[in-house]
Amino acid sequence: MSPDELRAFLSNSKGGVSVEEGLALNRYAADCAGGDIVEIGSFRGKSAVALAMGAIRSRVQVFCVEPHVEFTGVYGGKFGPQDRGAFYQVMLQTALFEKVALINLPSRDAARAWRQPIGLLFVDGDHSFRGVNGDFEAWDSHVCLGGIIAFDDATDSAIGPANLIAQILASGRYAALETVGKVRFLRKVSSTGAFPRADKKRVLVACHDLVVAGGLLRFERFGRIARARGHEFAFLAFSEQHAAARVVDFPVLGWQDAVSSEWDVTMIPGAGFPSETIEKFAQLTLPQFGLRMQHALNDQTRKPGFMHVNQIFKPHLVVFNNQEWPPGSYTALQARQFHVLEGGVDLAAFAPERRSMGTIRATPFVVGGLASKNPAPLIEAVRRLAGSVELRLFGDAGNLNHTAEDLLRSGVLKLIGPLSDHELPGFYKDLDCVVHAETFAGWANVAAEALASGIPLICTAHGTRAFAIHGETALVIAEATPEEIRASITQLQSNDDLRDRLSKNGRRTMNRYSWESYATQLLGLMDMTDPSIHYSWAPELGLYGKWPLHLRLQGLDPILKTCAGQNILDLGAADGLIARTFLEHGVANLHGVDLDTARIARARAICHAFPAGHFWATDLSDWDGFIGTLGSQGNIPYDTVLSLGVHQHLQPERRVNCLLGAASLARSNFVIRTPEHLFQQDGVTDLLAKQGFALDYTSVDATEAGLGPLRCYRRRPP
Repeated sequence: MSPDELRAFLSNSKGGVSVEEGLALNRYAADCAGGDIVEIGSFRGKSAVALAMGAIRSRVQVFCVEPHVEFTGVYGGKFGPQDRGAFYQVMLQTALFEKVALINLPSRDAARAWRQPIGLLFVDGDHSFRGVNGDFEAWDSHVCLGGIIAFDDATDSAIGPANLIAQILASGRYAALETVGKVRFLRKVSSTGAFPRADKKRVLVACHDLVVAGGLLRFERFGRIARARGHEFAFLAFSEQHAAARVVDFPVLGWQDAVSSEWDVTMIPGAGFPSETIEKFAQLTLPQFGLRMQHALNDQTRKPGFMHVNQIFKPHLVVFNNQEWPPGSYTALQARQFHVLEGGVDLAAFAPERRSMGTIRATPFVVGGLASKNPAPLIEAVRRLAGSVELRLFGDAGNLNHTAEDLLRSGVLKLIGPLSDHELPGFYKDLDCVVHAETFAGWANVAAEALASGIPLICTAHGTRAFAIHGETALVIAEATPEEIRASITQLQSNDDLRDRLSKNGRRTMNRYSWESYATQLLGLMDMTDPSIHYSWAPELGLYGKWPLHLRLQGLDPILKTCAGQNILDLGAADGLIARTFLEHGVANLHGVDLDTARIARARAICHAFPAGHFWATDLSDWDGFIGTLGSQGNIPYDTVLSLGVHQHLQPERRVNCLLGAASLARSNFVIRTPEHLFQQDGVTDLLAKQGFALDYTSVDATEAGLGPLRCYRRRPP
C-alpha cells in the first residue's frame, strides 16, 4: 500500500481516527524503536492498518487488543462482536494479516500475560477516566524508556484521556511531543515511579548445598517475605548429599524436580561453590528457568569466581550487593543490566534494648563477634586486654576449642554455637560492643544487626561501607590487627559519650535497610520489562549498563571544547549519553545512529530536552542504504564524525569500506575508538591519510577498561 493508497483508505474507511490522525500514527509507527506496537481498542481495524503500514518500515509487529464484546462508548457509540468480522475482512483486503495480530481479550487480561517491550502504545479503548487509567496502569510498565504512548480523544476535558494525560505529564515520567487532531503523543523519558506489577512469581535459588552462610540466609529471609506476598520460593541443591546441611522452611529440590517445573526467576547466590557445581549451572539456561539473576555477594577478591559463574550461567541481570564494584570495574561480566542492591536487617527483631549506653552494667565489658569470620585477631586482642572483657562468639567454632583453649578455660571466651534467626536478637541484647574483623565481605550481617540493635560497632570497611562511618556510626579500623581492635575496645570502654553516639546514630542509619525494602526492590528487578542490553551506566537516567560515562568520554575533551555550533554525526550512538554531552555543549545538530532499536529509544528519551538531537536505527554494514537514509536528514558533510566502538563490530570484509565512507562525511574531524590491533591490522592511519586526514592526537586512557584507544584525525587544508 503506497502513501496515497493509505490516505485513500483512511478517507473511505469506518473508524474513529481522521486521515491526519491516521497518518500521524503511521509516521510514529515507521519510527518505532525499542519494542513492538500495541493498540488498545481496534474496532474494525482502520488505525491498525495505519500502524501496520508504518511497522513494515520499522520492522516491528502490531498487536491489537480488542475483545469485540458489547460495549457503549462515552460518546454513545455501539461496539460488539460484529466488528470482529469487519476487522478480519480489512486485514484480508489490505494483506496486512501477517503484520497484525488480534488479541481478542480485555485489555487488562492481555496485559497480565504480556512480557515484551513496547515501542508504541496507542490507547483507544474505554475513554472514561476509570477505563483509560486502568489501561495505562496495566500497560505502562511494558513501554520501553524512550517509547511512545498515544491517546485518542485526548483533547476533550470532559472525558478520561485529557485528565489522565495531565497527571502523567505532572509525574515527569512522560514528555509531551505533539497533538494531531484529537490524538496526543507522549514520550517516556523516565522509568522511575513505574507502577509495580502484581503477578505472582515462582523463584528458584540454585546452590551447592544449604550451608550456614550469610548469602543463603539473605535469600531465605527474602523468601519468607516473598512467600507472605503470594510468591513461591524454593532452593535447588546440586550436592550429591541426600540431606541438606541445615533445615530450612522451604522446599529443597534436586535437579529432576527443578527441571520438571517452570520458574519465573532463577538466582545464583554468590560464587563460593565447587567448580563442578558451577559447571552444572549451564543447565539453568534452559527456557523453563526463566529470568536468570546472578548475585555478587562479595567484594572483588572473589572476582574470578564471579567471572566463572557469569560465563557458565549467562545471566540476564547481575546484582551487586555492595559498593565494592564501581561502574567500570566489571566490564568483563556479561548481562543485559547491572544493578546495586545492598542488604537488609530485621529492624523489628533487632530493636535496641531500652538502656543507656553510658552505663556499663558490670565488669567485664562484653564483646560479641562471629566465630567463623577471621576471629584470630579479635581473640588475640582480648588476650591483650587481660581479663577486662568477656568475648562471646556465635557460629561454627572450627578449631577454636584448641587455639583459644586458655580463654575458654578461664571463662573469658564463650562459644555460643550456631544461632537461628529467632535466637540472634537475644545474643545482641547482652553485648556492650560487636567486632567485625572480616578481610573480605559483601554485606556484613553481624555488623548490620549490631547497629540495628543499638550496639556500638568496631569494624573493617569490608561489607560495611553502606552504613559504617568512622566516629559517627562505628569505629572503622584500617586493618583487623589485634592492636587496632584492642585500642578500639579500650576507647569504647572509657568513653560513655562515644558509645551513646554510636548506638543512636547506628540505629538511625540502619532504618534505611529493612529486609522488607530489600524484598520489594528485588521483586521489582524481577519485573524486567526491558529485555534489551543496556550499554551505559547512568541509573538517574534509567540506564543500567556497564560503561560509565567518564570512561566513554575519555579523550574527547578537545573535541567537546570546540563543538559549539557544529553539526555532529555519532555512529554507534548506543544509549545516547555521549550525544547528550555534545548537545549540552551547544552543538547545532546531532544525528545519532545505532543498530539496536532499544538503544535508539533510550537515546531519544535521555536527549528529549534537546531539539537538536535526532536518532534512528540503521545497519552500517549496508553502507549504501545508510547513506540514502542519511541524505534525507541533511547536514552532510558533518563538522565532526564520531565512530566510537563501531569499527570492531563490523564484518571484516565491510570494515574498511565503512571506515572510508564515514571519514568522507567529516568536514573537519574524524574520531575513532577501536582496539589497537585493528588500528594496525586495517592500517587505519594510512587509509585516512589517503583521504586527506592527519593524526591529531591519541588517547589511551580507556584502553584498560577494554574500550581501546581513541584517535582523532583532522582533515588537512586543501
